[in-house]
Formats: sequence, structure tokens, C-alpha cells
Amino acid sequence: MTEKLITTEIVNSLKAHGWAYKIPDAPSRFAPEKPCDILASINGNIVAIEVKLIKKWQSFGMRAMRPSQIKHLTLIKKSGGMAFVFLNLRMKGVNKLFIFEWESFRMRALPFSIKDLQARPAFPGAKKTFDLKEFCQVVSL
Repeated sequence: MTEKLITTEIVNSLKAHGWAYKIPDAPSRFAPEKPCDILASINGNIVAIEVKLIKKWQSFGMRAMRPSQIKHLTLIKKSGGMAFVFLNLRMKGVNKLFIFEWESFRMRALPFSIKDLQARPAFPGAKKTFDLKEFCQVVSL
């Protein structure tokens, strides 16, 4: 499983609740930097999402983010949009989607440990989809 396929699954899951678009990966090194993986509109709210994939329980924090992602997610949030990091844990028998609000993720001093992630609520994944109804309801408030 690749991050590209996970991103497609998330986009398809979000489309049930609004509009979502996967920003294509740059075809060459001369293409402009990509601000995030997904742009969405959920009940009129602009939402930027960066998707990350891990294939085993491991710590997760800001070191996983590229400078361009940090820059653009922060700018989107400051200009009134919403920004999130979606972390998919995908390994044999496990498919969990963890969602982090950008500002709280960015301001966290330490990475999330394995124990932190194991205790954190997650959206279970089904075959090629996630039930993101609850997330979309929160975004709509």
C-alpha cells in the first residue's frame, strides 16, 4: 500500500460529505511545491489535509513533515481555512486513520509515541474507504 493509494481512499471517503481533490504529485522537479495532499470543501469550509502513511507502530511528529507542507498548512490555517494531518497506520490486519488538527500537531513539543498513538481514537478503515462522517460533522461546526 502506498501513500498515493491511501490519499485516493481518503478523497473518495470525503466526497460522500462534500468536495475533495487530490493534488497531483509533481511530475518533475521544476513543478511548484505542493502545499498539501488534499484540498476539500465541507459545508463551505476550506480544508487542507496532508496524508502520511506508516506500516508499523512507530512514533510520529513534525519530523515527518516537509518544510513546504509546514509553510502551507500554517498559511491556510492563518487565513481562515482548516488544516489537518491524516496518519494512516496500515499493516497486516490493521487499518487505522488518525486525525490531527494542524495547530495542535505543530505546537506539540514531542512526537506522539507508540503509546500515545495506541491510546488515541482512530477511524477504522474498511476496504478502500473510511467512514469520515463524524470528522465532517466536526468540520462543519
